[in-house]
Amino acid sequence: MPSVRRLAPAAVAAALLLLSAVACGGGTTSAGSGAAVAPASAPVYVSLLIDDGSEQWRQAGALVRRLPGGDEILRGLLSDREGADWETEVKPALGPELVVVVLDLARGGDAAVALTQPDDVDAFEKLAAQDGQVTREIAGWWAVADTEELLDRFEQARDDGTLEDADAFQEATAGLPAERLALVYANAQAGLASAPGMLDEETLRCFAGGEEQEPAAFAISAADGGFRIDSGATSTPFSIDSGASDLDDKLPAGAVAFASAHNGAAVLRHLLDCAGDSLGLQLGQLEAITGISPEKDLLPLFEGETALAVYPPSDLERDDPQPTVAVVTQVADTEDVLASFDRHLQALGPLAGNLTLRDSTVDGLAVRTVSRDGRPIFAYAARDGLFVLANAPAGVLVLNGGGPTLAEDDRYRAALDAAGAPDETVGLVYVDVAAISSLFTGTGYAGGDGLAGLVVWGERDGDAVITQGFLAID
Repeated sequence: MPSVRRLAPAAVAAALLLLSAVACGGGTTSAGSGAAVAPASAPVYVSLLIDDGSEQWRQAGALVRRLPGGDEILRGLLSDREGADWETEVKPALGPELVVVVLDLARGGDAAVALTQPDDVDAFEKLAAQDGQVTREIAGWWAVADTEELLDRFEQARDDGTLEDADAFQEATAGLPAERLALVYANAQAGLASAPGMLDEETLRCFAGGEEQEPAAFAISAADGGFRIDSGATSTPFSIDSGASDLDDKLPAGAVAFASAHNGAAVLRHLLDCAGDSLGLQLGQLEAITGISPEKDLLPLFEGETALAVYPPSDLERDDPQPTVAVVTQVADTEDVLASFDRHLQALGPLAGNLTLRDSTVDGLAVRTVSRDGRPIFAYAARDGLFVLANAPAGVLVLNGGGPTLAEDDRYRAALDAAGAPDETVGLVYVDVAAISSLFTGTGYAGGDGLAGLVVWGERDGDAVITQGFLAID
């Protein structure tokens, strides 16, 4: 049997592959009943619907069939199944719901327990034995994990209550669609004591919003025209700014990915305040050596809107086969920002592997290129209240304008319209899924092949944020 870390994606992919041939369906089974067996203290809980007779999977199957090469993609996901046949070995070993519970953030997948109510217990145990996993019946469910010790921990944690009865879980999932393909619940505060890293638990807890920070949950469901993402309201420990994107009307069309956020300085200021006790000495030493002050030199770069855009190489006339990545931010004084960057890079040069700075002019734009050992590693420029940092000198040309903008891009507009994204958001992410996939698999830019656009955004709800998203498939 695939290990716990591979069981969930395998089951979902296999079910999708099966459903890609389904023309009709019934049932209304929804994910979520596994909360009755999961311990309330779990930092991560995932519930996946594996019911091929449900209406959700009927819709999902129809959507998968509309994806170019969808069957081939799914078969590729199933290629490492150690020879197990879905129809005769995997499907009978699963019930209508698959639950994955992570008990320890520090160990991640190594501390995961998967649970289901198999149609055939013998098939379940036989499949588990193939991968050296251990199984146990717990509260009417069958659990599988890497070790008996994990299953012992799981049962001991249940002694303090289950998620189904936990107020935090009920509040986080309230209002989410009852009919869904997947539910993900995360309680960061529950797992911080075991989180790895150089920061202490108090600092990590501050990062996560403090003792009063509530758990978060989101659901994925099939809908007409695509897959929808919904979350509950999540409070934030910093001020929230909302507004319409100004940068998508300044950057060129053709981006295969675009992410925008407002007032990132508030987030960074919160993180710096939290890290004051743990990293204050190191930050002070860095400022003493380089003259770089996070408060004076870093935060002002992110007071306005900040965006990240990814372009195919051909769109910016680069010979390099790698995509062009540019970070653009609104600044109050472009000349001051450039002078500050120049000064600090010269101070950092000897400390960061002998960096060198070269000035040049590209299509009328003054460009600074930073190199190490004679090889360019990034470039930056500024114009008309905008500062750009890119992974190559040609990337700063996003500031030159003169052609259609991203806001006028047909694929971008179509994805936003299909998602029903509002004009004003806390932040927004757009991904041309087909194009990104073709770029990173080396099959060439496939931007003209139908619509498969993902849009995720956040909206203010008082002092909280509600996250929504939609993957449109046309």
